[in-house]
Amino acid sequence: MPAQRGLHFEMWWSVQPLVRSYMAAEIALDIGYHDRFQLQNTSWNITMNDQQPSEPQHVAGQPAPVTAPAKKSSSLKLLLPLLGILAVVAGVTFYTKQQAISRQDANADLLKGLGVIAVRDSSRKYVETVSVPPTISDDKISEVFQAVSKMNWVKSFTASGAGVGDAEMEFVSGMKKLKSLSLAETGVTDAGVANIAGLTSIESLNLRGTAITEAALDSIAQSSAIKVLDISETRVSGDLGKLNGLATLSWLLINDLQINDDSMKDLAGNPALSRLTMEGLEADEASIAALAKARPEIGLERRTGTQ
Repeated sequence: MPAQRGLHFEMWWSVQPLVRSYMAAEIALDIGYHDRFQLQNTSWNITMNDQQPSEPQHVAGQPAPVTAPAKKSSSLKLLLPLLGILAVVAGVTFYTKQQAISRQDANADLLKGLGVIAVRDSSRKYVETVSVPPTISDDKISEVFQAVSKMNWVKSFTASGAGVGDAEMEFVSGMKKLKSLSLAETGVTDAGVANIAGLTSIESLNLRGTAITEAALDSIAQSSAIKVLDISETRVSGDLGKLNGLATLSWLLINDLQINDDSMKDLAGNPALSRLTMEGLEADEASIAALAKARPEIGLERRTGTQ
């Protein structure tokens, strides 16, 4: 209960400037202190200090002065509803964010109890990095992924171990702010990778040692912000040209793959590719040579050195 009262106090403190502005405008509109009474041959102002203005003097031989009724400002009439809406929106936004932070903290405590590493940002307020060690028991993996999916500010997520599979990837689809995702040496397949197709914030994706094939490249190509991609030691055997849809891809790692077609040369169509690491790669040498000729600026890193 004290925590709830504290939350309500913080909520009021955040919106009180808008509420004060609303009340001030309401008072100003009701009192009409900005309007002036206009008199024929004389004028006077209503003040805000509760003093009654003196009666205007009647000049002999002239019609008695007539005062015009005070008019409420049309601008204030428009301002009041706007201030009210802003106050409500600010209150709802603040309350929603505080609820998200409370939910994050509860899940961070859960992860800590399971031995998962959760690192906060410099403000110590938001959890941005989560690392799941391979020592986590398989029966706890889904619980870990579900907890992380409820933490709104996670930008880097690392998980490894055979216990991580396609079922857990359904939770990854909700991590909308991820910039780095590493699932190396897990049991993830093409079906699991399909869950990242809508994550357009990912810049680094590590699928080394997973069970994916070239069918997963279609899903990967939909994560349009990827800059670094590691598909080494997987079952990918061709169709590398599918990655040309990644306009930001600058570094591709394809170590220890067996490319059965001549799609290496198709990588020449990737506009941003500048580094290709392919140690232990088995591929058509003519296709590699064609790539090197078409895009000499791409650094081709092989076990024998950089070509």
